[in-house]
Amino acid sequence: MEGLSPALPKAERGMSEPLKQALSDLEEETVLRLVQERLDSGDDPMTIVVDCREGMARVGERYEAHEYYVSDLIMAAEISKQAMMLIGTVKGDVHDIGKDIVVSLLQAGGYRVVDLGVDVPPARFVEAAKESSAPVVGLSGLLTISFDAMRETVEALSAAGLRSKVKVMVGGGTVTEQVRDYVGADAMGTDAQAAVAVMQQKIDAVVSAVQNATTKPKVYHEVWSDPYMSAGKGSFIDQLIKMAGGQNIFENATNAYPTVNGEEIISYNPDIIIFPSQMGVASFWGNYSAVAARDGWGSISAVVNNRMYTISGDLIDQPAPRQADALLFIAQMIHPEIFGNYTDQP
Repeated sequence: MEGLSPALPKAERGMSEPLKQALSDLEEETVLRLVQERLDSGDDPMTIVVDCREGMARVGERYEAHEYYVSDLIMAAEISKQAMMLIGTVKGDVHDIGKDIVVSLLQAGGYRVVDLGVDVPPARFVEAAKESSAPVVGLSGLLTISFDAMRETVEALSAAGLRSKVKVMVGGGTVTEQVRDYVGADAMGTDAQAAVAVMQQKIDAVVSAVQNATTKPKVYHEVWSDPYMSAGKGSFIDQLIKMAGGQNIFENATNAYPTVNGEEIISYNPDIIIFPSQMGVASFWGNYSAVAARDGWGSISAVVNNRMYTISGDLIDQPAPRQADALLFIAQMIHPEIFGNYTDQP
C-alpha cells in the first residue's frame, strides 16, 4: 500500500502517517480520533481505508519481527475491523440517490456500510453477505418491478442458509408495509432517516428494559486465555455490558484490553463469564468443564451456577450495526428474567 502514497496530495500524505503509526502502535483512542478528524475535515474515506491497511501491514511486519504477539494482532484487528451494513439497489433498478443518502446517514450515525451499488443480482447479495458477515442487509429500489427482485434476494439468502443470521431492510419511495410483507423483509423505510431509526430502536428497547432490573451482575469477558486478557474501560464489550445492565469486573482497567491474572478473576467472583468463539480462547459450546478445572475457578459464582456463555467474537468486537443484536444477546446472559434465556451463538 505504500506505493499509493505518492499519488496523494502533499497535505493528505501529512495526515496519513499519524494514522498509520497510531494503528501500528495499537493506540486505539488515537486511531479513532484521527479517523474522525479526517472525516470531519472532508478527507476522502478511501484514503483513510488505505492508511488503515498500511497500518495493519506494519503490525504484521512487527509480528514477523517478534516485536508483537498474537494478542497484539488481535487487538490491531479489533481497532481496525469494520462492522458492516450491506446495502445495494436490487437487480433491474439503477436508481441510487436514495440509497446513497441512506449510506451517508448511516455513516454519519456511526455505522459502517458496504455499498454494492445498483442493479445488484440476488447472488451478489448472498456472496457479499458471506464475505462480510454483515448482520443487516439493505435492499433499495424505486421502481415497482424491484419488489420481485427484493423477494428473490430474500429467498436467495434463505436458500444459502443466511436468512436467520441477517436482518433484511427494504427501502424506497414506493415501498409500503404490504411490500415488506410480500418481500419477506424484517423492516422497511420510505426515507433514509427511517433506516437509521430502525437500527436505533432495537438498542433503545434493551437499554430501557434494563432500567427495571434490581441487580447488576458482575461480568468477566475473556478475550484471551494465555495469558488471561479481558475487556477494560473503553472497549466495545465493556460498553455492551454496561448497556445491558451488568458490571464489567475490569471496568477500571487503564487500557481497553488489560492482561489480568487468575487470582484477580477469582477475587472478583464474577456472576457471568463470557467467551468469544474465536481468538485464543477455546470454543466451549456448552462444555465448560475445562473452565471449572482451572485452579481455584471451581468456587466462582459463574462456574457454580453454570452461567458461562460463548458468543461469536465477530459479533461483539466492533460497533454498529452489530451492536443491536450483540446487545440483546449480552442482555439475555445478564438478565434472562427480562430478556429470556440465551443460547450460545456461533
